[in-house]
Amino acid sequence: MQKCGGHYSVSLLLLKGYKERIDLALEEEFTAANHLERAMHYALLSGGKRVRPIITLMVAEGLGMGLNVIPSALAVEFSHTASIIADDLPCMDDEKKRRGRSCVHIEYGQATAILASYGLITAAYGKLAENGRILADQIGEAAFEVLESAVALSSKASGCKGATLGQELDLFEKPDSLEALENLIYLKTITFFEMAMVFGWMFGGGGLSKLNEVREAAYHLGMAFQVRDDLLDYSEDETRGCLSNFAVMLGKEEALIRFYKETETFREKITELKLSSHSFEALLEALEKGL
Repeated sequence: MQKCGGHYSVSLLLLKGYKERIDLALEEEFTAANHLERAMHYALLSGGKRVRPIITLMVAEGLGMGLNVIPSALAVEFSHTASIIADDLPCMDDEKKRRGRSCVHIEYGQATAILASYGLITAAYGKLAENGRILADQIGEAAFEVLESAVALSSKASGCKGATLGQELDLFEKPDSLEALENLIYLKTITFFEMAMVFGWMFGGGGLSKLNEVREAAYHLGMAFQVRDDLLDYSEDETRGCLSNFAVMLGKEEALIRFYKETETFREKITELKLSSHSFEALLEALEKGL
């Protein structure tokens, strides 16, 4: 689906504004006063696209209540970055480069990389507590139920029933069916999109009764992201015989059909949630560009 150049440039400009807000907040988080903090700082400011925390901001702004969700957006980025540090280790995926520069364990050593991952995971819970305090100033004691739900989701999504289990399966139980691949992608990828959307919804003032609908929307957005990545990685992964790739398992044409099905379903879901916005459309247009 091709978009005209001028309109696409506007979309990128809109997304850049969100990214700049996240980057500025990240720069203020750690003083880099010691070796460990410098490693954490290095990992966080490694040039990532900030898609997940941007989604948190978009959801909250779509609700229109003017509530501050920056801390919970950073919690998502901390958790996601922590998982990347761990996944890149020699005993895991054994990556040397991440986002065009050396991985944390190459730059700072394996021991510090592991500790940086630990540090970011625990820091993420601190940011949720911070956002809970901010929300309490706005809505009173009802904020504690929101915080409880957020902590529970974070634990599940990034822990042994979410991304951590997903990495285990990816290392030792390669998917041999579409169902197994979908489960792997849910655990490793979609759980972080779930955190991003749900945090934006809850801390942005959305009702807890709608959380299942928010998770459904996150599922389709996260799946679209993964299928797109798999399409872009198709040639390399096909050469390696990697079945953890939708395009390799289904074929490029079927994977492309799946991608557009996921984006359209996501549009339907956020329309039902009354979250449709120029921001989300810009994000989807950026995804569709180049496919």
